[in-house]
Amino acid sequence: MIDRARLWLLAVRDSFVMLLPLTALGIGAVLLYHFPWAPYRDLTQSWFGPDWAHALKAIERSTLGVFGLALSALVAVRLTRLLPPPRALDEHLPALAVGTLSMANYLMCGRMLHPGQPPVLDSLLQGMLVGVATAELLQRCGNWRWLWPRGLPFGSDGQFFHALRITPAAVLCSLVLMGAAWLLAPLLRLDGQWVNPALAWLHARSNPQQWLTLTAVLLNQLSWSIGIPGGHLLDMDTATLFAPSGGPPLPGRMWRPVFDSFVLMGGSGATFGLMLAMLFNSRPGATRRLAWLSLLPGSFNINETLIFGLPLALNRHFLPAFIGVPVLMAVLTLVAFDHGWLALAISDARSVPWTTPPLISGWLLTGSWRGAAFQALLLALSTALYWPLVGRWERRREALDRQTLDATVAALLDTTEGTVPPLRRQDKVGGSARELLADLRQALTRGALVQHYQPQVDTVGHCVGVEALLRWHHPRHGPIAPAAVVALAEQGGLIDALGDWALDTALACKARWNRQGLTPVVMAVNLSPTQLRDRQLAQRIAAALQRHGLRAEELELELTETHAVPALREVDETLQALAQTGVRLSMDDFGMGYSSLLQLRRIPVHTIKIDGSITRDIVSSRSDADIVRSIAQLGRALGVRVLAEFVETTEQRQCLADLGCGLFQGYLHSRPLPAEDCAALLQAAGGRQPSAAIA
Repeated sequence: MIDRARLWLLAVRDSFVMLLPLTALGIGAVLLYHFPWAPYRDLTQSWFGPDWAHALKAIERSTLGVFGLALSALVAVRLTRLLPPPRALDEHLPALAVGTLSMANYLMCGRMLHPGQPPVLDSLLQGMLVGVATAELLQRCGNWRWLWPRGLPFGSDGQFFHALRITPAAVLCSLVLMGAAWLLAPLLRLDGQWVNPALAWLHARSNPQQWLTLTAVLLNQLSWSIGIPGGHLLDMDTATLFAPSGGPPLPGRMWRPVFDSFVLMGGSGATFGLMLAMLFNSRPGATRRLAWLSLLPGSFNINETLIFGLPLALNRHFLPAFIGVPVLMAVLTLVAFDHGWLALAISDARSVPWTTPPLISGWLLTGSWRGAAFQALLLALSTALYWPLVGRWERRREALDRQTLDATVAALLDTTEGTVPPLRRQDKVGGSARELLADLRQALTRGALVQHYQPQVDTVGHCVGVEALLRWHHPRHGPIAPAAVVALAEQGGLIDALGDWALDTALACKARWNRQGLTPVVMAVNLSPTQLRDRQLAQRIAAALQRHGLRAEELELELTETHAVPALREVDETLQALAQTGVRLSMDDFGMGYSSLLQLRRIPVHTIKIDGSITRDIVSSRSDADIVRSIAQLGRALGVRVLAEFVETTEQRQCLADLGCGLFQGYLHSRPLPAEDCAALLQAAGGRQPSAAIA
């Protein structure tokens, strides 16, 4: 049951986040409507007339006013995806049908709870309950095979099939929820009728000078912590909780604007301090972006973006500070006013709207710099209290980001037939892959990609070539596996742009080395088989060689054999055109991919590179040794060079040489180096590079 409840909370929290666009539109309308500057209100009134205010209120009603209805649909859909598929179906219920049914249930239950009244569309608690109940009831119904019609023709219209099949369960679900709402209506009517009697009881049995303001804080914060606007509850009995506006302040009870300006700076939870902590105690990423997004509305004490976007609602991590910080600020504010450290300078606090920004509101209410200074002190205190929680939240987020990134990289490298490409998935992996693709596109345009170069040496230690290797250090995730970057570019349509960048960068580096008089080495550049579909590839490569003043034999293109070279006419024509330019072709990762011998028949290769998974255990593995010997014999028969990758020890290199390998690449000779370091290595070796000299 505990695990089930966690799924409910997760579904609700995810739904709050998904409602962030609706929230942003609604709070924009609220801010424009309540903007605390009289000249602005006069100007908009004169320009647009009363229709301007009516339009803003309509936007608010169409967004925040339907929050409960929209929440019920999203919760039902999200929870349906989190729950296991019903046994009677062996697949998840159709999301559109579940969401639509949940909205209908919300409206029908609302009629049961509030008979004869207009529908209440913004009840968040009702939306959460109905959404969870709809998904759970449909999932339970999915375990009863007799409830799902059999023998329905699927035909060509799958949507009609699914809609017809779910109808009996949907009807039963709605009847159950309507009956439950009718039976429990006295308990579920969330119209606040319990608030006034409770406050009256508190007023009669305690000293209001000590408790009523703190009661208002707790009532507001506890409500918001589960997603229910606490301000609505405070408005139900303002006269009991706060000193009457326009009259003198009462001991221990604040004016409502004082409460809003000193206790709730930035919105419920004193979240201006939270925003500052998020801005300065988080790395670039989702947390900081949300803080920037929340800063403008938060400056006017509107914080729904944090309540529903972080989200603060149903968030046990921030709950202690979300409740405790406003309580502490209320106590300090009461003490400051009761002891005369602060004094009100206006007779009617209604002249300071609740959207007045911090520091300005403190100065207006007190008529002195003391009010602004006291607010600044409270902001510093709230920031300090939220600071460690933001740090822990960031470490947790970074750990989850790392897990998601690892899963995304694994999905990008998964070549299993029938696997859904990550960019088309709708889960966290899909979102992460699309974000990575956008970041890669920006990295290409902003020059954030680099290349390192790893030497290739012959049996006597001469460096005969270098391989250009892609490196991408993501600003948030750190180094990304080059194979995953290439796979992402292939799936996202960036491979041609990435290939052109890699070729141009490598040839520019080779041209610099030539001008420096370095040893003439061949520059090897990786080429994705996907690029071979481009009929203009050979022409662009020839143009790049001419642009940098290089000969064709100074360039070698490495085809990764773990990707099948498409057996298409345009691909064969591209291969022939490449051979005619005079550039060398090599087969990378030979022995690990698709139909190696057939590929050699089609591609006029100059070098075969043996994959590191074969060479790594060559000393101890007889089967690997037999494979290498066979590849070396094949290379001699075809008249091509054989290069062994991942050579890391002298013993390993000697064994590979004895088996017939003539070229070596790996950490024994050098790790991949930046262009300047590789140039220095080649310069120091002076054309002769024994292993010890370049290790």
